[in-house]
Amino acid sequence: MAALLSGKGYALSAVPTREIAFYRCIAARLPRGMPVSPATEAYPIFHRQSIVFHGLEAHAWHPAQLRVVPASAAAETENGALCRGPRVGDILIEADCDLLPRIADCGAEAGSP
Repeated sequence: MAALLSGKGYALSAVPTREIAFYRCIAARLPRGMPVSPATEAYPIFHRQSIVFHGLEAHAWHPAQLRVVPASAAAETENGALCRGPRVGDILIEADCDLLPRIADCGAEAGSP
């Protein structure tokens, strides 16, 4: 029970705190139910949104309007429908261009590189 409350042993507990702050900032600014494709360890933070699971995108009712991708892989996974958004460390956001003003300063709040 104590491990559940502290989060120790869960994938999210291994994520650096500035990345957690980045994810929380973004999740708080997105509408409920919006389809998003976050990093696997960040699924709990996006509990208000509709998660499009990696590898199951073809089965989603709607395509993700926001994706969390490794910055190093962004060039090879470029999606013409999504614009590049804020970045913290090796985490980059790709989102509908209309969403970017909502989340633009999340990188600054989390201490982007």
